[in-house]
Amino acid sequence: MIKKRYILIPLFVLIIGVLVISALGYFILLRRTNDAEVVFAATEFGTPVGPNVTKDIGPAGGTLVSPDGRLTLTVPQDALSEMLPFSIQPVTNKFGAGLGLAYRLEPDGKAFTTPLEISVRYDDHDLEGTIPEALSLAHQDKEGAWHMQKTIALDKDRKTITLSTTHFSIFTLDYTLRLSPSKATLRVGESLALSVTHCNESLIGGFLYKLIDHWEDCRSGWWSGTTWKLSGEGKLKGDYPDMIYTAPGKKPTPNIATVVFTRFDPIHKVPCPSAPLDESCYGLVEDPESVESVITIIDRGYKATGSDGPTTYSGTVCSLDKEFTVVGHSGPLALTFKFKPSGDGRAGTGSLDGAV
Repeated sequence: MIKKRYILIPLFVLIIGVLVISALGYFILLRRTNDAEVVFAATEFGTPVGPNVTKDIGPAGGTLVSPDGRLTLTVPQDALSEMLPFSIQPVTNKFGAGLGLAYRLEPDGKAFTTPLEISVRYDDHDLEGTIPEALSLAHQDKEGAWHMQKTIALDKDRKTITLSTTHFSIFTLDYTLRLSPSKATLRVGESLALSVTHCNESLIGGFLYKLIDHWEDCRSGWWSGTTWKLSGEGKLKGDYPDMIYTAPGKKPTPNIATVVFTRFDPIHKVPCPSAPLDESCYGLVEDPESVESVITIIDRGYKATGSDGPTTYSGTVCSLDKEFTVVGHSGPLALTFKFKPSGDGRAGTGSLDGAV
């Protein structure tokens, strides 16, 4: 009996391993898919923020714009056979990767035969730590789950993300990749933790989602298949889940360092040979997305103190290259002096103006 156990266990493990590898190869590398979205865990629903806007739209078509001008609903001509009341209500955004407010569109629950168009405008604030190519739109279903769309139209000139839909619910602008902070100021010798958040269908996550109803989530950290690059002075050191940047001990010229994070998606959808045009396969395609953090390096701060007879001076100096003030105290009198750098590149040289 003991010998049989030693023989059967390795065989069993071997068979399971072959089955798992075959399943992964089939579902991930070879399978055809029509998936157009990634599903994220359910959250509570947002609450109204301010007034809504309403408009009756019929067969002639029309548009409706949210109160803040950010979201535009477009109903094409002949998309409707009757007049319907449409509304847009801004609500609090409960999606972890959501940007700004979310919007509840009505009539909810009605299915449209002809797709309607939802367009959301993004701004520079939305792009902090990310790029336009990493933006998307997501909607929340009746159970509270969020569906991030993979098929959207990006217009970088108009700064809009557009989606076609046949139903209404709560919609939001979101991101799939973000580096935080996108900008920072460090004194010489200081360190900064850089964190990457990615919200997308992972290799294993997508496989598990199909088999055991796995919910995707926004994860922090970096992984195999990504690269970090430093342009400028300083050092980068991995301390998972963050990357640590340390400024040099002396202020460099130029005093800007840029940290770039690049993601490579080796499992990417490509057209399937000998298959309908609406189907796709998984293939090995390099699909880089890069985000960056710009770091300004400044000198250490200084504290100015001194005395001139009965007058004492004090002040805090953040940089010797910029104007700063020193306050002189003489009894009840307080006199303010302004120091102006000389502009010749020698830190700490300049002139001290009289009382201002």
